[in-house]
Amino acid sequence: AHAVSNAPLRVTFYAVYPLIVRTAMFDAQMFFYASRMRAFMDANGAHLPDWVHLIWNSVGFMLAGLLGASVNYPFDLIKGRMMAESYAVYAFGTQAPRGLVSVAAEVVRKGGVLGLYAGMPTRSVLHAAIW
Repeated sequence: AHAVSNAPLRVTFYAVYPLIVRTAMFDAQMFFYASRMRAFMDANGAHLPDWVHLIWNSVGFMLAGLLGASVNYPFDLIKGRMMAESYAVYAFGTQAPRGLVSVAAEVVRKGGVLGLYAGMPTRSVLHAAIW
């Protein structure tokens, strides 16, 4: 922790821009998906009992979270790798941190396009359960 606290501001906030992009996209998608599901229920479910609306809204919001987390997972993966890399630079003296594009290119080069989704099932289920 000491090495990171002494790091220059550039490295301390190194992974902030992919975090902002990922969070903005995730929140926008989640609220969009959830609002579409609620609008569908409002338009087509007026005759259904209240408990059906409650379940639809609860499960629908979880599904919206799952979909949003799945679509945005590559940004989450890249953000995590950038954060780990910035820590390693100052804690262990490794190479200088790289940018978003070079980290993404390395992931694709090593694992193909599907490498951007490595570990997604666990993370997406977690997001759906929490949000």
